[in-house]
Amino acid sequence: MSTPPARVYEHLTGTSRRTGRPVREVALEWAHGVDGDWSWWVPSGDIVIAILNPHQDRAPLDDATELAVELMTDPIWPAWVRAALAWRYAVTVRRGYASEPDDEDPDRRAWLTGLLADWDEAEHMVWEEIAWPGPFADDATSQWRPYRLRWFELQERLAAQQVVWCRARLEDPTVRGVELGLVLRRLWDVGELTDQDLLALAPGWRGRFLRQFDSDPFSGLGACVVYGMALAEFGIAAPIFEHIREHRRRWETSVHAPLVGWYGTPEEVDELWERALRPDADPRVVLGATAGRARLEGIPLARACDLAAAEAGRHDPFLRVALAHGGRPRLWARDIDTDPRLGARAAELAVDDSLSEGFRAAAKGLQC
Repeated sequence: MSTPPARVYEHLTGTSRRTGRPVREVALEWAHGVDGDWSWWVPSGDIVIAILNPHQDRAPLDDATELAVELMTDPIWPAWVRAALAWRYAVTVRRGYASEPDDEDPDRRAWLTGLLADWDEAEHMVWEEIAWPGPFADDATSQWRPYRLRWFELQERLAAQQVVWCRARLEDPTVRGVELGLVLRRLWDVGELTDQDLLALAPGWRGRFLRQFDSDPFSGLGACVVYGMALAEFGIAAPIFEHIREHRRRWETSVHAPLVGWYGTPEEVDELWERALRPDADPRVVLGATAGRARLEGIPLARACDLAAAEAGRHDPFLRVALAHGGRPRLWARDIDTDPRLGARAAELAVDDSLSEGFRAAAKGLQC
């Protein structure tokens, strides 16, 4: 990152008045003459406002966002402007416009729908070709970091440079804990995780996955659990569960319980099943028990969750496990109600004839 210049709006509009040239022309020339980067989000915003209103440094947010999208997709602007605008307006769009309640005005609804679609394409285009700084970037917008991180977790597709960022973190032996779990999940979700990636993590895996163990605040599952799940589903033999089983007391609920679903013996699954039926069962216990039964009996995870719900006399949390882990991509959010894909996943379960009427009805109640 480099230090951005101040008073860019005043410079652009003043030069325009003095020379009689359009502000857009002045701004484009200036932007190509400086060595900016994605962190110059204030100057990039000044460019937008100067073009829209050369007489006063303010403009309607709707107009500014529309122009930002236009500039982000116009290759005539230098990479730093397009990246800085993507960084500057991401939270405006994702936290602001995307969460607006349905407006009774059909014109407003149509405009919002179009804006969000245009933003998706513009943002993806920017990070396809320009290096992505990542959700943990240390800049002046750090108060927006939680929103950036959450959106990254929920993205259904990743741009090329986002994949590059994830892979670099995966290959960096100093990246551990929450960040390591994040990049594993994201690469796996979008089909970019390979067996070679997983094998490359094997040497020294305990140092990266267990010496700085933290349950992820978003998913509730530590990186070690995600790694174990991926190894099993990729069919890669590894001693990970033997080590966890040997030290079970240390990671009883946080690691051992969920991984029983992918590695546990019938006896271990039965033991976990009894724990999962208790009213205060930890979600990780529920995941391990139901995934284990599904694996051992050769039935879908949703069916195993349905059986558990019938025995327990309640649908939650079994329905949540079926929704989160029964389809692809997984819905990793611990607070799954906040995932915008929940309604569609619930709709799939609601019409699944292999499930009980009560379980399907409970899923139908979550459709939105």
